[in-house]
Amino acid sequence: MARLTDITLYDQFHPAEGQRQFQQRANDVSGLYGQCLRGYKPPRTTRISITLVPEQRLPRAWMAGSVAVIDQYAHATTYDALPDRAKLRYLLDCLHDAVGHLCRAFLWDATVFEQAYQQVQELHPELQEVS
Repeated sequence: MARLTDITLYDQFHPAEGQRQFQQRANDVSGLYGQCLRGYKPPRTTRISITLVPEQRLPRAWMAGSVAVIDQYAHATTYDALPDRAKLRYLLDCLHDAVGHLCRAFLWDATVFEQAYQQVQELHPELQEVS
């Protein structure tokens, strides 16, 4: 049985910091989240692809082979105004919201993802709620 190999955040909401900096932050956050899943693999899924989009619309999840795909709203102006630590938290929250929609759409075990979300914050205080 193949395992979940990747959770990737893609950018279509165009933050001002540039693609390279954004992708580094996104990779860091998704990597931490994936590690905290501790080997959990949603049924018939090897990858999760989340595209951050500038339009606020109802989330639509679909499968492309074994890849679960979803568009998730992200507000570039809000993201750009945040300090670096808060940008990481913003991306973590976007990722977790998107995964929540996937759990409901595909009947995955949401408790595993909730535990991963909590664990990322416990292990990485820089990702805890920033006031």
